[in-house]
Amino acid sequence: MKDGSLGPKVVWLPKGRFKMGSTSWFGDGDEKPIHEVTINYELAVGKYQVAVEEFKKFVQATDYKTQAEMGYRFYKREQKTDANWKNPYFAQNDSHPVVYVSWNDAKAYVKWLSEQTEEKYRLLSEAEWEYACRAGSTGKYCFGDDVHQLASYGWFNGNSEEKTQPVGQKKPNAFGLYDMHGNVWEWCEDVWHKNYSGAPNDGNAWLVREYSVFRINRGGSWRCDDSHLRCATRNGDVPTISSYNWGFRIARM
Repeated sequence: MKDGSLGPKVVWLPKGRFKMGSTSWFGDGDEKPIHEVTINYELAVGKYQVAVEEFKKFVQATDYKTQAEMGYRFYKREQKTDANWKNPYFAQNDSHPVVYVSWNDAKAYVKWLSEQTEEKYRLLSEAEWEYACRAGSTGKYCFGDDVHQLASYGWFNGNSEEKTQPVGQKKPNAFGLYDMHGNVWEWCEDVWHKNYSGAPNDGNAWLVREYSVFRINRGGSWRCDDSHLRCATRNGDVPTISSYNWGFRIARM
């Protein structure tokens, strides 16, 4: 960073290819068709989800106001909180993943990080995210299909005590990435599409707008059941919205 401090830790991933998507989900087919994606370029991924401490540094340096703080809507079911990423109930301390950040807030952070380091930081594409999550696995999870192992790798409604937990406390996947399953949903670059028909196969973000302005988020969270923590699970919402279980992870080229 320009002040001499270090930015978020990253892990450089090996180049490779994988089968993206799933036929096992009982939903409306948004994980189909399964298609091969090739990651044939240098890519580093945040070792952890962006933590409160890291986001706080950005806010203090720029006097940035998140969209929640500026009055953009958030889910009414979250009445026990205020619309603030600093809320102590969910951001227990600086080591917890930052929450109440919209897609636009996450984009503002990676833009600032790029300026501070003179490196190219951004959000992951949806394909990059699934490649990073799977880490070579073809199962439902990074460790295979045995759901009984999930508590060793991520935080969900079966072990989270109904709140976020510090990043990096569970086992990493085979790429050395932590919390790819659960803790907080992670914003990705792509626009939401109802399925993978016509999706890029080169790892790039799918930015051609269909019928929706939604942006993708991935990975499930502390309040989700195990099915939402699968590698292939997809979710999305409008880029201005924030939630107590949404955060993000950074990528670097």
